[in-house]
Formats: sequence, structure tokens, C-alpha cells
Amino acid sequence: MQILGYILLFWGIFCLFNIEFRNLSVLKIDTLNYISDTHLKNRIVFYKNKWKKNHRGLIVFDLIIIITLALTGFFLKIFLLLFAAYIFLIVSYLLIYNKMMAYVEAMAYINR
Repeated sequence: MQILGYILLFWGIFCLFNIEFRNLSVLKIDTLNYISDTHLKNRIVFYKNKWKKNHRGLIVFDLIIIITLALTGFFLKIFLLLFAAYIFLIVSYLLIYNKMMAYVEAMAYINR
């Protein structure tokens, strides 16, 4: 009975390593270049700053719209405009951040 256990253990280890070797043989050697965490963090910061610099006009335009809505709602006592400015602030931040992170992911992770 103990011999059957050893045989099953050996077979399981063989199958595990066989799958791993098969997966490694499919990969190309060029895809196995790893970069360190600090290098990756530096690339992420670089591409975030680059995206912000290239899309400065979009950020300023959104801020102008939000400030205009908020000041108009405040001075005319229309609280619906204040609420619209708040909602537009959240939605525009989420959309801009999503665009920026999609760019960073494409540049920092994929195009190594």
C-alpha cells in the first residue's frame, strides 16, 4: 500500500513538472526578461507625468467647466448646478484617470 502512495506521488510530481516544462517551451526567450520593481515604478511615474504633460489642456478644460458650474450655482443659488458640478468632477476624474492608467499600462508593462 505504501508503494502505491509513492508511485502516485512520483506520478503527480512528474505530471506537475511536465506541465511546467511544456509551458516554458512554448514561451520565447525574449519574453522572459524581467524588470525590477523599482525600475517598473520609475517607468510608471515617467509615463504618468508624460501623459499629464501631453493632456494638460483636457485637464484645464475640465477644471474650467467644473469651476464655472460651481460658481454659477453658488451665485445664482441653484443647488442643482452645484450638484451637477460635483457629479461632473467625479465622473471627469474617473474618466481621465482611466485614460491615463490605460496609457501607462500600455507603455510601462507591454512595451518593455
